[in-house]
Amino acid sequence: MSVNPIKYNKGNKNDILEYIKNYTMDFIYIDYKKSYDFINLKYPKIFKPVICSGCSQNLKIINNINEAIEYHKNIKDNYIIQDISYYKYEVGLLYERLPIQKIGNIVSINQRKFDDYNKLNIWNLNIDKNSLVDNGRNNHYSYINKNYLITKKLIN
Repeated sequence: MSVNPIKYNKGNKNDILEYIKNYTMDFIYIDYKKSYDFINLKYPKIFKPVICSGCSQNLKIINNINEAIEYHKNIKDNYIIQDISYYKYEVGLLYERLPIQKIGNIVSINQRKFDDYNKLNIWNLNIDKNSLVDNGRNNHYSYINKNYLITKKLIN
């Protein structure tokens, strides 16, 4: 049986980002039921629901205040706002730790590989950037196993 200490075990991005905030990009948590002043944001930004859908549902690149207001008006869940990452590489790292353990284990590291494109980030893909949904029918990337990078030092 899997145990996840994150609140409600629903893949809440805000809870996870709060837990690792010293090691990740800054983010803003937005309660969709409350008003928010989007005027001081430096655009473009990524807006995405806090509950993981597994397929980037409602993930949007927001280019200006009008798009931000429209997104906020139409979303029916809390969401986060982040800067767009233009790093050359992107990896997913799966780390597991039982609550009774001091140190867990890195189970896998996967690098996202963008297929058939020279640049390695999805913001340069020639697709509708306001509907970045990977539902298995529109794969623009795949994953490369990088488990050889798992070392004791990295785990610690």
